[in-house]
Amino acid sequence: TINSHTSNLWSIPTDCPQREKRGWMGDAGISSLSLQEFFDSFAFHANFLRRIADNQRKGCTDQPTTNNGHPCQHQGAEPAAQWFNGSVPDVVPLPTSPYGGNPGTVDWQAAFIMIGGNMLKSYGKERTSPLLNELWPHYVSLMDYYERNVDKGTGLLLQGARGDWVPPVNTAKPTGAEPTAAFFHTLCVQYMSEIATAIGRSADAARYSKRLTTNRKAYHSKFYNKTGKSCCYGSGSQTNNIYALYIHAVPTKSIEDETVQALVSAIHFHNKSVDDSRVVERSVSDESAVAPVPPWGDGPHLDMGIFGTTFVFDVLKAHGLDDLGFQILNRTDYPSLGYMIAQGSTTLWEGWTGTRNLIGEATSRNHIMFGGGVIRFLATQLVGLPSNAHDDAGLSISPAKWAIGNLRQMSGTRDMARGRVVVAWARTNDQPRTLELNVSLPSLSAAHIRV
Repeated sequence: TINSHTSNLWSIPTDCPQREKRGWMGDAGISSLSLQEFFDSFAFHANFLRRIADNQRKGCTDQPTTNNGHPCQHQGAEPAAQWFNGSVPDVVPLPTSPYGGNPGTVDWQAAFIMIGGNMLKSYGKERTSPLLNELWPHYVSLMDYYERNVDKGTGLLLQGARGDWVPPVNTAKPTGAEPTAAFFHTLCVQYMSEIATAIGRSADAARYSKRLTTNRKAYHSKFYNKTGKSCCYGSGSQTNNIYALYIHAVPTKSIEDETVQALVSAIHFHNKSVDDSRVVERSVSDESAVAPVPPWGDGPHLDMGIFGTTFVFDVLKAHGLDDLGFQILNRTDYPSLGYMIAQGSTTLWEGWTGTRNLIGEATSRNHIMFGGGVIRFLATQLVGLPSNAHDDAGLSISPAKWAIGNLRQMSGTRDMARGRVVVAWARTNDQPRTLELNVSLPSLSAAHIRV
């Protein structure tokens, strides 16, 4: 994941360094928190956010037409320039062709707000507030554009998303575009409330906080399956249940337990939708090479695309399921991140399939879009490094039970607002077990340590 990060930083966060080399917003948004936690990317991301604002300011109707249709042709009564005001493209800077639409899809446009909100989490209010104040009118303009597309019956944004991008070829249950659009709109509402609070816009914070409550209730009402046949949200896919849990749309403890159990079951037991799926896999020497999709391995696997993969480890961690997260990461059969490693990969792929010599359903062997959550999970749960970089109540240092039980030693560092945190632990013997834990904190910092 680190390799995919660093090789995709070329004045903008790119999708891959060998093919398009474009600033695809979807990739940039979901990988931003990971990049910020492991590098000081403040200036880098501030520059990119200002480029997004430049593209937004220019306006959809003034941008060059891409080869992906003509999104500025609005069918309603409002003039196109008015309707599309505030939207941003899929790719920044927007090229003339053939990459990306303008406006972008909901889930790709959301990166504009996500990156800023993640900067607030990573670098704190004092450092980030001037930039967020500068961007605030642009953020409100994008949210107003989202609002113009909201479904009047449900109050949710249900259109204009790609869905959980690039799940396994033989995925059991599709996630769908509607819950993805509603999820990212709701997530942006949450970020807007947090940003408004940080920069002292109390009225705006209250407005977005109220909308967040409304969205959560509407999300549950729209997507919860009361029959239990496809428990529990939408199609019952892993990602659908992750969406609901991550934005706290699940209203009661009993439904939450039911949803978590459905997610765990779906991770452990997979039923292919197609038994004999095949995908064209290309090699440099033979463009017509065809290879079958690898058989689905036994045990826990991720049946999801880039969005599910970004948020699944946060959801598992929040519900005390670290051990399941590590079981997933220790798989080397299809589909898994470990499968890529087993095929000789040193960077993340653009899709789940492929072999050492054949490229699978997607052509890039160096893509960051699957890496938004995994390295943060490893740092916090293996080493115990804090993720709450600016929590005045104290940093949280807590290596997971699975890590201490299965590994001999771990160490790592993280640069925080006040300085560097160093965590190192080792099991010195097995009978009786003895754990030595060393923590170094910046001056004037406090930490809660739990083992």
